[in-house]
Amino acid sequence: MGGKGREPEKPAVDTATLDYIRSMLRELRHLAEKQKAEMLIYFIEMAYEEVNDLLSRAAEGQSHDHGSSSSDT
Repeated sequence: MGGKGREPEKPAVDTATLDYIRSMLRELRHLAEKQKAEMLIYFIEMAYEEVNDLLSRAAEGQSHDHGSSSSDT
């Protein structure tokens, strides 16, 4: 009744922003490679993987939203 058992709604994912971040990370990785900054390259790669995961989850959420019109009868 107080809504304590429900999770708050997650805000919509801005995929355009995530695409921009992914693009910037690619450029940063290229610069870090020129400097042979191995640890920095590693962290940038981890951030890149996280962005890809977020974009994948956003795409899955959109496909589930469009496919949820079936009814249980």
